[in-house]
Amino acid sequence: MKLKGKNRALDEGVSEVLPKEGEEVTNSVENSSASVDLPPELTDPTNPKYQYVIKNKKARAQVKERKAVIIIAIVLLILAIIGLAIYGFFAAVEINNFSIYIDSEGSRVLSLSDTSHFVPGTQHLEVKGPEYMDNTSLHLVPMGSDPIKDRLVDIVAGDGQQSSKEDYYFASSFYLKNVTEEKQYFNEFFKINECTQGVDKALRVMLVRDYEVTVYAQTDDEGNPEKVVPTEKDIFQPITFNEDEQGKISMVQGGDSAWMAEPFYNDEYVFYNEGHSLEPGEIRKYSIVVWLEGWDKDCVDEIIGGLLKIDFAFEVIGG
Repeated sequence: MKLKGKNRALDEGVSEVLPKEGEEVTNSVENSSASVDLPPELTDPTNPKYQYVIKNKKARAQVKERKAVIIIAIVLLILAIIGLAIYGFFAAVEINNFSIYIDSEGSRVLSLSDTSHFVPGTQHLEVKGPEYMDNTSLHLVPMGSDPIKDRLVDIVAGDGQQSSKEDYYFASSFYLKNVTEEKQYFNEFFKINECTQGVDKALRVMLVRDYEVTVYAQTDDEGNPEKVVPTEKDIFQPITFNEDEQGKISMVQGGDSAWMAEPFYNDEYVFYNEGHSLEPGEIRKYSIVVWLEGWDKDCVDEIIGGLLKIDFAFEVIGG
């Protein structure tokens, strides 16, 4: 190790006076311009302790250097672990904005809108994704957060996007209208355009059509329908929505068994519902909620950093 300043000059000066075998020893330390606060007996090259002092100083310096390197390495490792932990907590899944659109060839026959007024209508709606798509639940969310269930009435009764970038899920309510003078037929499909690291295994998609609710999920390992909320002890019962004469929406939950999800249509589509129709000028309301169910056994650390790209579309068949 190279030392700095006066200590370096001293060490180099002392090192030069170490005797070679068979040579006469002279006290060059006394002639050196460097000074040191050492006992006189340790500055005498004829003293057996002389060479030990020089070597011992170098050894201590090397030990300090190694300790400094180890401490720096430990600090960097701790910072890296903290960084990974923060990433895992806040960035479970990368997800793009969620598109809702009319899949139609030719003239416009169906129209979308965030409100029932259709001023104006559109062929495409964009639902902004959450800042971090981490796991959440309809029920019993840890760390004191509110479960999605507590917001379902507001989501279904509201208009437009019902989730913010701080939420861990998508939620939106919108309207579909037949803008022609003929009855129009169409299919509904929810498509998974891209999915990595098994993210879809923990995915839940709630479709509410004119206040009729269905939740979709992947089947379990045996190919059986999965529970909407597979809690270990509590039974999460089915939910229904009702609209009174004044248009007020209420939610009812009950039943003797757990709420079971409808299986995904296939690996590409969450659902592909055929044979729907709208009369001329008829309007239908939809709500869609998308989340990663934290109680699902497949909602594990391995999906961290996964990718999910999804769309919801209305495929026009014709009049």
